[in-house]
Amino acid sequence: MNKNIESENSHNSYFSKQRQFKSLVKNIQKEIISKEYEKQGYSFKSYVRRTWNISQYETYRYLISAKVLDQLEEFEILPCCENLCRFLYNCTETPEQIKLLWRTVINNMGSNPESINVSYVRQIWNEFFQKKMKNNLHVCYYNKM
Repeated sequence: MNKNIESENSHNSYFSKQRQFKSLVKNIQKEIISKEYEKQGYSFKSYVRRTWNISQYETYRYLISAKVLDQLEEFEILPCCENLCRFLYNCTETPEQIKLLWRTVINNMGSNPESINVSYVRQIWNEFFQKKMKNNLHVCYYNKM
């Protein structure tokens, strides 16, 4: 009984983080695409510092995260941190590849989304890469790790 409660709390915690992260990156994406900073008379750099207290570099990383979340919109479980989105973005070449990789991660992780991290996704991706080399498949396009 306690394990079920712990699992449910963990699941709720993950979805709470996911909602907060998605809200932040989608808000950044919307305001940057609409050039809200220009409308308010700010430079890009000063607007992101003033609005979200992040650097211009961090803003671009969040925009990459928004792009990844857009590509994975069909999934209930989504990445809930920037570094995971960045890894998914960097190791795949097409939206189909990112979906295939994410689907495999979700299918392999069981009922605990809290266990999803860059190391775990890298492990799944390396398995894909090895299959690609073995079977000449076009799943992932490079292996930097």
